[in-house]
Amino acid sequence: MTLNQRGSFNKLVIQNREMYQKELERSSIPEVVTSTGETILSVNESKEDSGYDGIPVSPGIYEGQIKVLKNPENSSRLNRGDVLVTKAISPAGTPLCLEIGGLITEMGGPMSHG
Repeated sequence: MTLNQRGSFNKLVIQNREMYQKELERSSIPEVVTSTGETILSVNESKEDSGYDGIPVSPGIYEGQIKVLKNPENSSRLNRGDVLVTKAISPAGTPLCLEIGGLITEMGGPMSHG
């Protein structure tokens, strides 16, 4: 290793240590890290109309009755065409998607099961 390479290596080590220390000071872990490196800590609540901001992952607009489910055991409350609102959906919940008209999840994206 040449002296010039050693200097570059030392700078990289210092940068990595600084980043590591910054991460140790983090008060919460992001729930989502997007493919662009953006970190999302929680849902953004809108102050104006008590709504939520999100990132759409499919085209189109749908209107329907909203049903909030906190666990899959309550899936019998869903009717055909309802908009399901839940934290996340697993492969086991995929059959629900055949009945609902829309899906809103707190976590997920184009490559997730939701």
